[in-house]
Amino acid sequence: MISYRSMPDSNIVEFTVDGDLSRDDFDAVLAEVSSKIEDYGSVNLLEEIRSIGKVPPAVVWDDLAWAIRNMKHIGRAAVVSDEEWVEKVVRFTQPLVSADVRGFALDEIDEAREWLVDSLD
Repeated sequence: MISYRSMPDSNIVEFTVDGDLSRDDFDAVLAEVSSKIEDYGSVNLLEEIRSIGKVPPAVVWDDLAWAIRNMKHIGRAAVVSDEEWVEKVVRFTQPLVSADVRGFALDEIDEAREWLVDSLD
């Protein structure tokens, strides 16, 4: 399941992944993120990953394709998780993408939010 929310009057979108992911979940988040890109030209993301369950392979592929097409529109991405493998993915991808990507532990979520808000100044 993915839940998401947008920070009003900003380009920030937060979403939380916790459990299985469906096509509908994925499409809803992408619609919100794409809307922010249309409104602001770029988006800052907070991705809170609590757990990842089943994900249809087509969703993984579509996510990757969307990210490649839209990477230039992502300013900052805060990835918040206590999963060790997530931190490894963040470290691996940092030099490969134009976005400023940083990892945070779950208990640092407020710091992650502040980091995103600081970019709005």
